[in-house]
Amino acid sequence: MPGGGLQRWVRYPLDLLLAALIGAWLARSAMDDSTVVGVLLFALTPWWGAAAWPLLVIGAARGARPQTALAAACCVAHIVLLSPPTTARPPTTAALRLTSANLYVGNRTPDATIDAIAATRADVLALLELDDEWWARIEGDPRLSAWPSRHVAVLPSAYGIGLLSRLPLLEARTEQVGGVPQLIAKVATGAGPVDLLVVHTTPPYRDDWIDAWIRHLRWVASAGDPARRIAAGDLNASVFHPRFDLLRQAGWRDAAELSGTRLHMTWPATFPVLGLDHVLVDGPIEILDATVLPLPGSDHRMLTVTLRL
Repeated sequence: MPGGGLQRWVRYPLDLLLAALIGAWLARSAMDDSTVVGVLLFALTPWWGAAAWPLLVIGAARGARPQTALAAACCVAHIVLLSPPTTARPPTTAALRLTSANLYVGNRTPDATIDAIAATRADVLALLELDDEWWARIEGDPRLSAWPSRHVAVLPSAYGIGLLSRLPLLEARTEQVGGVPQLIAKVATGAGPVDLLVVHTTPPYRDDWIDAWIRHLRWVASAGDPARRIAAGDLNASVFHPRFDLLRQAGWRDAAELSGTRLHMTWPATFPVLGLDHVLVDGPIEILDATVLPLPGSDHRMLTVTLRL
């Protein structure tokens, strides 16, 4: 009876919650990230997937075997998705420390931001949202004088971008990808030159921006020398997005995943739930550590990675 079925759903909220969770997994398997709904569904996978665990406990406590089995299956799926892929560690020599920091054009505490960035003591700084005001401040700030090699594309918008390095830049250029600047440089290191990309993609928060986002990810996939390259910046993409596979298929590996976790969340700064900022590597490069750090005044947290070439 329809009425009896409705009463059963109301009487057993566990069934309703399980149905919603399984529906989310099925939608995930049937969708991609070509719409804003899909983008959010994949990006938030760690959080709604975690709902399986309390449902497993409740089902077991109630002795509801079918529900417990379904919740357990969802828990297994959650574990699998959170487990980073395993890759062989290549032989390594020289170490390099890199920080990716989104300065934020609406930043009200720039001095504290610069203090935090300088405190990372990174060899290379990838800076996002570098507008005219930010660049004027950085150019004259002695706290950043230890990074003399510089290449920037300053814009009066959130798409300004910059590279500051303690190490020499053998060459550097700006490439316009759909009207948005992306940087590519060859950095001199103790293990020889390495190609370094500084990237800021269009955010896929509107359906009509998703094509630009995909175009930027495709540029990252193909830019630089695959023999040894590094990319850093705000990809506006999570490792859970299907489009992230464009990068994996091109040989890129995510530093956070290589450090043993898929939960390096960087946005929003106050309570980060999405991992939008990344350092990627390709070639014989080993990740020694990857750390998310507070960045005062920004809407992102910054990502600092130590690697060996």
